[in-house]
Amino acid sequence: MTLRRKEFVDEMYKRITLKAYPEYSHPTAFVCETELEQLWSEEDIKRALGYSFDEDLRSIKGNLLKTLSTLILIDIPDFEQAFDLLCPLASRQRRSCNFPFSKTTLDCLEIQHRDRFFEKQYLFCPIVIENRPEAGIISKDSMHRFPFMDAESTSVGSGGYGDVRINRIAPQYYRDTSSAGLRTGNSEALVVAYKISSNKQDFNLEVNNLDYLKESLAAHKHIVVHLAAIVRGPDLYIFLPYTELGSLEVFLCKGVDESHGTNRQRTIFDFDTHFPSDNLQLLHMLRQMLNLCSALDFLHDRLQIGQGRIYCAHMDLRPQNILVFASPEAGPVGSWKISDFGISSFKKFQNTKEQTYLSIRDLAEMHTSIPTDRNIEGAHRSPENHGSHKGSYSGRKSDMWSYACVLVEVLAFALGSNRLLSEFRKLKVQGDEDGNDAFFTMKISASADGSNECSVKLSVLDWLKVLGKRFLENRLWVDDLVKLILAVLRIVPEERLTAQEVYAKFGRILEHHFQSIDSDNGHLPNEESKAEDSSNYHDRKHRFGVWKFELPGPQSTVKAWSLSPLGDRAAFLLKYPSYSVHVFSTIDEDKNSTMKIIDELPPGVDWQTLKIANHYLSVVGWQSKLGTQMHLRDLDEAKTIAIPHELASSSTDIYPSSKGIIAFCGDHSVDLWDPKSSQKTTSIKFANSFLHTLAFNAAGDALFLWCRSTTTSDRIYVYDVSGKTVKLHTECILPSDRTEAEAHIIPSISESTCILHLPNRGLLVVEAKPEIPKRKLPHAEKKLKRPQIAHAATDKHLISIDVDYNIRCWPLVRTQGFLELEGHPVVLGHSHRFSGKISFAALSKAEKTIIVTACSKEGEFEAQQYTLPV
Repeated sequence: MTLRRKEFVDEMYKRITLKAYPEYSHPTAFVCETELEQLWSEEDIKRALGYSFDEDLRSIKGNLLKTLSTLILIDIPDFEQAFDLLCPLASRQRRSCNFPFSKTTLDCLEIQHRDRFFEKQYLFCPIVIENRPEAGIISKDSMHRFPFMDAESTSVGSGGYGDVRINRIAPQYYRDTSSAGLRTGNSEALVVAYKISSNKQDFNLEVNNLDYLKESLAAHKHIVVHLAAIVRGPDLYIFLPYTELGSLEVFLCKGVDESHGTNRQRTIFDFDTHFPSDNLQLLHMLRQMLNLCSALDFLHDRLQIGQGRIYCAHMDLRPQNILVFASPEAGPVGSWKISDFGISSFKKFQNTKEQTYLSIRDLAEMHTSIPTDRNIEGAHRSPENHGSHKGSYSGRKSDMWSYACVLVEVLAFALGSNRLLSEFRKLKVQGDEDGNDAFFTMKISASADGSNECSVKLSVLDWLKVLGKRFLENRLWVDDLVKLILAVLRIVPEERLTAQEVYAKFGRILEHHFQSIDSDNGHLPNEESKAEDSSNYHDRKHRFGVWKFELPGPQSTVKAWSLSPLGDRAAFLLKYPSYSVHVFSTIDEDKNSTMKIIDELPPGVDWQTLKIANHYLSVVGWQSKLGTQMHLRDLDEAKTIAIPHELASSSTDIYPSSKGIIAFCGDHSVDLWDPKSSQKTTSIKFANSFLHTLAFNAAGDALFLWCRSTTTSDRIYVYDVSGKTVKLHTECILPSDRTEAEAHIIPSISESTCILHLPNRGLLVVEAKPEIPKRKLPHAEKKLKRPQIAHAATDKHLISIDVDYNIRCWPLVRTQGFLELEGHPVVLGHSHRFSGKISFAALSKAEKTIIVTACSKEGEFEAQQYTLPV
């Protein structure tokens, strides 16, 4: 070798080593094939070997660069001769496509050079991670290197079998041929997760499980399927899609990984950046849980391999094994997917009673099974997978128990963020003598075999049963969801609902309670104050226009708000930093004048809702030890009204009327109380039904009760509460439709008349007619062609705002002795476009005009006067 050529070879040595990832000295270093092609020009090949024919140079560049580069790295003295011996141009045996070469192939080299070449050649043939549609494991010897660009892989936890780590795959070393026969590679570095294990039996089990999922003729986008399975020497690798958001457990901890304890916790991502509070909506979290139920239904009943059907039990469903993926179409809380099928089990679909599950290897006729002594750990494990129950029943119903446990925790987070979730988890453990974090508890049975008896923890049951009372504005749907959860948290597996049943019931709950809610915000409807009156309101001076109340402090949080149906007052429940109520007059000369500030709300209570009627104000909240708490205020006398203990303790909500009659609501009764009278409380009880909602008219002399029946019909009761004795005017029978959870009462101002808003059926007028004490209401009346966002009623009109903020008016007319809504609505005008949900009020004045007011949670207010149609 000439000196000049030796200098050039040394220069190429430096250039090649500089292209190595993560660095040349690293034991797993590699050089990308594309980097090698860019590194060598035909002129460089000519200088290294002395070849001059263009055809030879092109052949070397296209087929022999790996061989040429390996020879450069082993520093062989007779470089050109070694290349000629190893790579005769007429031979195809030692081309780059055949890398790596065996030692037999390298016998033409001297032993010391052969051994060095054999070792160095692996620098140029890193393993290609290939996602193939067919099942199988790729096997490589321990000399092969993964195309990892980072010197050290980052540990992100552990799966069913082995540690989980992440690293970056170099461009073009991940290839996807899993769909449509296309073969695509990564143009940029791709972060992947991989699980590494040395237990071949466990590895084969998980790979076979994942292969069955990959081969299924159906697919589910909420199940994570592995990218590739590779055996390299004694180690076994499963490659999986990576998400920087981590697991659902990290999501529930607001971006923090607490898997190694609070002393070793680390932040995975900035939760507030990825999930701003304006976009982190309750409805989207519930929808993702519904998607996960659909995924379980797919695993449990819809897997198909070839012409046969099988079903799968995941066996380890918990937040740590549910991954959160972010994408433009995923929605405000990401897309949640089930992962980690390390201990999952499959079974052929048969029309026989399900007892136990065999492993996937039984299906593959490998005559092995899941180790029967494997103990499934974690708070979400089912009773049958623990203690003496272990192994007695292990299957799809075990997954449903775990799913219900996850749903409880997501529900807690959705309602009260990680604060409420932490409260629940601590309560669950504190209520167990052994510090057991499961949802069930065990006690020693008196039976001869000494087996354990399980039951759902009382702390869990008690917490769930009062959850709706703690969040009164969401109580209807929370109560329905809790009932569904309790139908799954059954100790006996056969009594639990299936995934298909849960999916159907869960879907109906979301549809019924959220059907008119914009999916972009997911807010639930609040129960606003239904009645208020001010005797001199007609004579007071009105201020018309649009303005915004000045709520105190940029850090204040509006927990709830209420607008009187007549629109003369607006009340806001604020937390800044303690709770207070601010009541504004909407008709004074100074639009922002504050009538009252109530800052003496009892501390230690999570105040949640308020209602205002004339000068009476009620606030309802929750205290962890004492339960529902109520505060009643007389605004004119600036004093707190003491509530009798027997009323407060038996009620979950409170409605004041403009005349000072206070309605205390329970599930099956309403107690009416007059603070200024010595008269005893009047109690109205319902047989075989429960209270859906109630409202007073604005004058405060009529009470409308809507009771949902356990039979086929609802009841609407109209009571006269104007005198000392409460009198039932009318009982109306309405065909029940439990899907209309948002159905509500729109009371009139001074008449014993109200309008029922039934989202599925339209608008129905209910009128007190003592001469007809009991009558049936029609199935449907006035249909709404456009969705409405708010309603209010005068004595002679129904006023509404539709989704385009058009203010519409229907007149009430009497036909054949009954009031009805006449004809089509008339558009009175166009409202200010509010930024959120609004409260709405209307008042007719001088028979020819109507005053319409609207107010939002943000303090936006509008008051306008319109001429009524002739």
